[in-house]
Amino acid sequence: MALAIATINANAQLKWCVPEDFVKNQASQIIEAKQGDQLIATLEILSSPTPDNLYEEMKDENGDKMLDEEGKPMYDETKPKNAWSVGAGPESNQSIDILESGFNYYIRGMGNPVLSQDEGWVYDEGKSKWSYKVTNAIYWTPGCGALPKQGEYIKMTPAADGMIRAGIFLWKGPGINDGVTGTGRGHQLYIIDESTQDAGYTVIPNTAIEVKGYFNNNNWLYEETKKDENGQDMYDEVTGEKIVVYPLGDTLPYTLKLADDYTLHTPEGVEKRLDRHFMGIIDFAVKGGTTYWMMSPSTQLGLFGLVLTAGTPDGIAELTASPVSQVPIFNLAGQQVGNGFKGIVIRNGKKYILK
Repeated sequence: MALAIATINANAQLKWCVPEDFVKNQASQIIEAKQGDQLIATLEILSSPTPDNLYEEMKDENGDKMLDEEGKPMYDETKPKNAWSVGAGPESNQSIDILESGFNYYIRGMGNPVLSQDEGWVYDEGKSKWSYKVTNAIYWTPGCGALPKQGEYIKMTPAADGMIRAGIFLWKGPGINDGVTGTGRGHQLYIIDESTQDAGYTVIPNTAIEVKGYFNNNNWLYEETKKDENGQDMYDEVTGEKIVVYPLGDTLPYTLKLADDYTLHTPEGVEKRLDRHFMGIIDFAVKGGTTYWMMSPSTQLGLFGLVLTAGTPDGIAELTASPVSQVPIFNLAGQQVGNGFKGIVIRNGKKYILK
């Protein structure tokens, strides 16, 4: 994908938020994220609705659904449905100014990003109707050597070196997963460096991504009912209501971590993954002109907006190449590189920039 790189002054901070007039019935779009006339990043975003979600159902003069000879629903291809879900609008009590730029509107595509899957119409005997089903999905995993062909993902090409802050929304994970008894994949988040194709596509190390945000409950605080020693719900002796506790604290946003399996964990890093919607920000270093894929392998990732702080990011010092240094250095994909490498590197767990 050709990209014209804009000139951005070092340490300039540029913000872009998803506009309310986002074209919701286009499944694939290329967007130039700008602040004024300054390009922040070029985005290529994909949503993959199943055929039953592409168009409006056809109805007869009585308002009943029209069916074909096999009894399958019929669709009007002149009336496309929205390929994107939207949320946290101006009137929503879930509006969050997490980018500190006045945004409160996000887009989220349809379909899990998969390498392959089986899909088609299946007749449900119990309900006596046809339904469109997706089965045998093969999700992307690090090192598989290919990238998803369908599903919802966001490709981002920053206009300059620096730090990206992305406002994201993650749909709830498939199943509560406590790391012991759970079976769901939870909230996994991958940022893939497309330039690492020869290495089978590698992800930015989990330790190089900072995460803050909220898990969705009624007030976005994560709460649980207090249990007694027998695991039974506890009730207030005066009001008779269940006693609520906040395992992650009652101060927002939460500072979280990506575990080694790239699943969002609680601040303490305990083996507990939360089956709740997640809204938050992620910070990571980028190189201008390099394309990064942002996705969650078994759910959908939404986007609020971007902030690009160009130049040498905060917390990244310049590293002078030393011929006597024997400490290995790695790029952001986790690959060991030599002192001749140019760009952001990690040495002894800290980030530096080699020039």
